[in-house]
Amino acid sequence: MYQIDYYFDTRKQKANGTFPLKIRLSDGRSSRFWASGFSFQKKEWNAKKQRVNAYFQGDLLQINTEIAEKLKNYRKRIKSLTEKRPFISLGDLKKALLEPEEISSEFLLESIKSIEDDFRKKDKNGTANSYKNLATTLRAFLRERKHALDGLNETHKEVLQLKTENGTTKMEVQQYDIALKAVNLAFIEMIEDWYLYDRKNKINGLRFIQATLRSSCNKIIKKRMMPQDWYPYKYYTIKTEKTKKRYLKPEELKRFLSEKPLNYQEDRAKKLFIASLFLSGMSFVDMAHLKVRNIRGSRIEYTRSKTKDDHISVEIPAMILPLIESFKEEKSDEEYLFPILTNKSEKTSITDAINNTRKKFNDALKSISKRAGVSIKITSLASRHTYATKLLLHGAPLEIISQALGHESTETTKTYISSFPNHIIDEYSKQALADVDIGLDI
Repeated sequence: MYQIDYYFDTRKQKANGTFPLKIRLSDGRSSRFWASGFSFQKKEWNAKKQRVNAYFQGDLLQINTEIAEKLKNYRKRIKSLTEKRPFISLGDLKKALLEPEEISSEFLLESIKSIEDDFRKKDKNGTANSYKNLATTLRAFLRERKHALDGLNETHKEVLQLKTENGTTKMEVQQYDIALKAVNLAFIEMIEDWYLYDRKNKINGLRFIQATLRSSCNKIIKKRMMPQDWYPYKYYTIKTEKTKKRYLKPEELKRFLSEKPLNYQEDRAKKLFIASLFLSGMSFVDMAHLKVRNIRGSRIEYTRSKTKDDHISVEIPAMILPLIESFKEEKSDEEYLFPILTNKSEKTSITDAINNTRKKFNDALKSISKRAGVSIKITSLASRHTYATKLLLHGAPLEIISQALGHESTETTKTYISSFPNHIIDEYSKQALADVDIGLDI
């Protein structure tokens, strides 16, 4: 009888001060271990209850839910594997558990759904959503280009809200999937044509779609669903376009902050933007998960939602202390600090709740920036980009900016930072060459 649980390995401390939480698989005589993807400080882990305790700085409910779900999924797979192979060895069982589940479909969208499900079982919901979004896009492509495609299979009918010349209307629409053997270079190029010219989308949106589809093809080959020579991206180059960094120039930031909000949504959006900017460009997701207990004196201490093991400590600047106090007022330690999530969100999907609020947040920012005459499209990332660019223009080294943003690599940080504006380059050039005598008598 195999047992699986967590083992908190305190033998070797990580650079960020935490210790790794490992998966332990045992048959009663010996054990096998592997990384769980989580790490915590010693005081944060309760080994007896197999859960994180109240010392944890992040979202306690979410992290414990993720921890429990991971073990639950492993136990389901152990049950399935041991039923098929009653005498499987401990080593082979570990190897099987670490392998992605088999893709058994001969059709593209079904295969992508299997890949999405596999990432959800690993608690990688962000990556899983990328494949879900890919499938949604491909479903629309197959529906609109069905007359030009071979290998289509009718799957089911679905009621969709479709755009028409007179607005939108609900309609029952036949959905399709396509055989893997029909996915070739012509199919890939047809997606590009449809996405850019029929749908009039941008190149970087296409890049995301094609990169995720390419990844799906690689996984399908790895699982031996298709041979290596089937690979449809062998002669296709994914197009890319340099994106304009969305940061506010000083005069734009001043106009934006001076613009008065016209309703609750705009008031909330402006306050959250300010909080993010002054709290070291804190991400929208991290702000959403903050609770009142994350405030420790004059600092906010939390764990990054993206990496789950980076502990961040940010000083609350005196300028925004009244704003933070207004958010904190009459709330208990376990209530969310910012008006993004509520305790009711925990009963449904936290990810969906954050995405819904972020859409309203971005819409409100767009309205404010339009009235303020801001040239760029402001989203939840604008405060983060603006903070990073301001640090750079004030001489902060890239490593400092990277650490402030909670990035694992300075390469990630570079994508946040705009190129220096011409007047900054001009000024530095004048300073650098001021003492040079060119020696010409003109």
